[in-house]
Formats: sequence, C-alpha cells, structure tokens
Amino acid sequence: LTPLADLAHDPLVMETTCVTIAKGQQRLGEVLSGTSPNIAFKGSAYALHRQMERDFKSNFTNGIVQFSAHTGELVKAERWMLRLDQRRGLDPEVKTFNALLEGLLKQGDFDKADEWFDKPAARALHPEMGNLSPDFVSYDIMIQASAKAGNLVRAEKYLSNSLFLGFRPHRDSFIFVIEAMLAQNEPKRAHNWMEEFIVRGCSKSPSYQPEVVKNCIAELRSARAWDPEAFLALVDSLARSLADADNSASADRWLHFLFECGRQPADAMETWEHVRARTPNEIRPARLYCESPDRRREVSKQMPALLSGEREKDRDQFLKRRVALKGKAKKDNEEKKSAGYAPQPASRSPSPSPAKDTTGRISQASTRAPSSLAAGRPGSRSMKSRRTMIGGLQQPLPADLASMQSLSAVQRLIRANKRSEEVAKVCAARQLGMKISQGETPRPQTAPN
Repeated sequence: LTPLADLAHDPLVMETTCVTIAKGQQRLGEVLSGTSPNIAFKGSAYALHRQMERDFKSNFTNGIVQFSAHTGELVKAERWMLRLDQRRGLDPEVKTFNALLEGLLKQGDFDKADEWFDKPAARALHPEMGNLSPDFVSYDIMIQASAKAGNLVRAEKYLSNSLFLGFRPHRDSFIFVIEAMLAQNEPKRAHNWMEEFIVRGCSKSPSYQPEVVKNCIAELRSARAWDPEAFLALVDSLARSLADADNSASADRWLHFLFECGRQPADAMETWEHVRARTPNEIRPARLYCESPDRRREVSKQMPALLSGEREKDRDQFLKRRVALKGKAKKDNEEKKSAGYAPQPASRSPSPSPAKDTTGRISQASTRAPSSLAAGRPGSRSMKSRRTMIGGLQQPLPADLASMQSLSAVQRLIRANKRSEEVAKVCAARQLGMKISQGETPRPQTAPN
C-alpha cells in the first residue's frame, strides 16, 4: 500500500483520490487485490481513507481527555486515556499526557501523577503508550506543583532528572523551588540551585549572568521578557537567609552579585546591614610610630566587616548611624524615665497590729515570730526589738544597734555587754562577802511586780 507520506507531497494526487472515493469509481476489492485499472492510484484511496479514520478517532479521544482534565473530570479523563493505544493506531499525544498530569496535580493526587509519569518509561509493561515520552513541559508541571506544595524531595527529583536528560526547565521551575527552600529554612540547598540557574540558564534564556540582568533592566518595562526586579529580590532574600544560617561568606558572594547587577549598597541598605550584623568583625592591626603616615602609634581594634560593593567611607557612615541610633535610644529612655515610666520602688506597708478575736485574746497567727530573713536584716523592726540573754537576765541592746550594718560590730557589742555583766557580778559577790563578815544578814531580793 502507498503510505500517506507519499501522497502528502503531491496535492493533486490526494485530491484525485478523494474524488474517486466520492464517485465510487474505485472498488475495494480491486484496491485490495491490486488489480485496479488505474495503476497510479492502486491502494492509495483505501490507505488514505483508513488513515483519516484513525486520525479522527485519535484526535477525538485526545480532545476528550484534554477537555475532561481541564474541567476536573479526572475519572472520565483517565478512562478515555486508557482507550488510546498506539497498537490500534490511536496515538496518545504529549499534550494530552501533560493535561492529565496537570489535572491530577491540581487536585493534589501526587501519587497518581507519579504513576502516570512513570508509564512511558516502562514500555514492556505499558506498550499502549507507544513512543510517548515526557518532554520538558511535563517536568515543569511536576516540578512547579511539587514546589508549590512544599514537597522539596519530589521537586528536586524531577528537577535533577530533567537536567540529566538534557532538558532545561522553565524559569518559574527554578524560582519556585528556590522560594520553597527558603520558606523551609534550607538556604544552602537554595544556594546550589541558584548557582545552577544563573550559570546554565533555563528554557527561556541560556544564562542569567549580571550582564544579562543589567541589559534587561535597561529595557522598557513593556519590552521585558521577564521581571528582573523580582529575580533580584529573590537573590536578596537568599543573602539574608544565608547570613541567618551563619554562612556570611556565601551571603557576601550574593551581595557581590547584586552589586554587579547594578544595585548599590545605598539602594539596599537594610540587606547590607543585615549581613554585616552577622559577619565577624575585622581586626585592624596595630601601627607602629614609623608605619603611621601622621607619625602616631595606633593600637589594634575591631571594625565592622567591609562587604562587597562597599568602600571605607560606607563603613564610616555605618558607624555614624550606629552611634546615632544608640544616642536616640538613650534619649528615649531618659524621656520615659522623666515621664514616669521608670519602675518605682515598692513602698513598705506598715505591719498590721495583732488581730484579736471576739474574746479579747490575741490570735495565734498574729503572734508568730518574724521570719529569719527579716530578723537578721539590719535596721528592721525585729532587729531593734531583739534581746540578748546575759547572765540569766534580759537586757535590751542599745538603740543605736539598728544603725550598725556590720556583723562584727554587733558581735563586739555583745562581748562588751558580757564583760560588763561579769564585772557587776564580781562586785556584787564582794559586797555580799563583806556583809557576811560584818555579821549582817543579806535580805533576799524580790522580783518587782
């Protein structure tokens, strides 16, 4: 039989074949046996008829799958997708395959999408798929949906496989993956994929070096093929995340990339200061008298780090701003204190008098001894009312003991009281002995009422 490709190059032959089929001048038996009187059109009409029939069924089935997938009828889409079989002439199209994947991912059925994605690779198990194989659009669909869902493992798997097969994913695939990694606090992995994206580019651009970014910024906004400001904002976020993860050296590299793209430190002052705050200080070495240009000796000191794109005067301005912020904070604190916002010391409330019950007796709870901390604190009320047992008698301590703050002074005072009492006892004993020797009978002392 004459293949359809042999008829396609000559429109006159195809037109004649269609006319002969319409007029019925060519019989099916003659075409099949090869005995048609018209030698030029032997079998061509029948072959064309069968090919057109197969193309119609294939296009019709593919169209139903695409429409059902776009409208969310995935059960119907899968049922019609199973009817596509290359062995019967119904070839599944890549566009139909991608539409089914996109519909499954919109509903969050990632496992089913993975199952359909792996079918073309297993031709022995699924011969109906024929020569169908996923293209870079298929990988983009899987990468972007996985990144939006926060599934970094699946997103990285499809991104790595696409690069291994030689496909260049779309720009959005790289951006979505990097954003998802930054959102999940994975700046190191985002750093690696950002380097891959800038050096090797994507399906829309061979690279994103600083020259490419600067040329795109110089164009009119209406003529730009992509948004360079959003890309630089993503690099800005990457530098901040790396600095927060104690990777200040990598963060400084991305600041250098921003500087080469035309962004000055003054344009993104917050980013530069954020990275500087997490970068170790630089140690300026000491200068001897003979090394200093103004013949002055300078000691070594620590200085804030000088980042990419900055000059010495930029660091001096940073120091001035820091001093100004400290002065402003100090002034605000003083104003708050003067306005009465400072915490006031707690005033001591007078101790309540012992409570009495209805019978006139003092309650037991009100007659408890003060705590040991209060009793031992100089100047406290319990300290003033302490008594010292000396020689079996209670003698009050002097009143000025409350003003003594040193424990040694209290101990010396107690020892002096003891010595004076011992002297008094000795004198009393002598007087008693003299009275006894003179024959006087001492009167017993009675305690005062």
